[in-house]
Amino acid sequence: MSAIRYETAADRGREAAFAHVLEQSWKCTLVKLPDRFSLDYAAQRNGEIVSFIEIKCRNTNSWTYDSTMIDWYKWMAAWELTQSTRKPCILAVRFQDCAMYYPKLGIGEGVSYKIGGRNDRGNPQDKSIEAYIPMRFLVPIRACAR
Repeated sequence: MSAIRYETAADRGREAAFAHVLEQSWKCTLVKLPDRFSLDYAAQRNGEIVSFIEIKCRNTNSWTYDSTMIDWYKWMAAWELTQSTRKPCILAVRFQDCAMYYPKLGIGEGVSYKIGGRNDRGNPQDKSIEAYIPMRFLVPIRACAR
C-alpha cells in the first residue's frame, strides 16, 4: 500500500520560491532531487555539491512552538547522506514571520524523538516517529519574502 501524497502544486510553488530565496542568500544553485533521495535539494557551487537541503514551509510563526519537527525517515536519510558524502544536510524552514535553518540535520545534538504528526486528516499514516529540533538551534536566514 503506497502512502497518500498531500503535496499540491501550490505547495511545490512555495517550496520553489523559498529555494530561490535560499539561492540568493547562500550564493549557490539548488538542484531539485528526485523523490528517492528523501531530501529536497542539492546545493551546488561551481558545479560541486556543497550540501543537501530539506525545505519546509510552515503555516505558523517561528515562535508558535518551542521546536520544529521533521520525520525521522528524513532525519535518517540526512544522516546517511552526511556519512557517505561528508557534506552537511540542512533543514531550511520558512515560517510566516521569518526564515530559519538548522545546519546539522541528521547529526545534531539536543534533538528529541517522539511520535508526532498531524491529527486533522484522519489518516493514521500521518503519525510517525518525528525528530523535534528546539527552535533555539535554528539560525535566522532573513525576513520571509512574500
